[in-house]
Amino acid sequence: MEVNGNNQIKIPDGALSKFLKTIIAHQPPPKKTIGFGNKTKISRPFITHFKQIGINPPLFECAIGSKEKLTEEYRKYILNKLREKFGFKGVPIKLVVRYKKQI
Repeated sequence: MEVNGNNQIKIPDGALSKFLKTIIAHQPPPKKTIGFGNKTKISRPFITHFKQIGINPPLFECAIGSKEKLTEEYRKYILNKLREKFGFKGVPIKLVVRYKKQI
């Protein structure tokens, strides 16, 4: 198993954008019910951008343009798909999620 060197991979923004569209089309972030009573609404987190911000360890940033939180399961889904697609097997990957108020 080759692990050494996989942590040095830099993925172009265009490839990450295409990757994000593909995984969201296959499995979008889960919907959440917000509010209560007659003010209830159902929505899902909207990912506004996704980019690599660091190498060794690979560090990715995901910006959410809504108040809805990304579930831990969906974060793991993104990380697992990154490992599969870009060869990060055996490499710890970090994902920073920034929300509307933090941008």
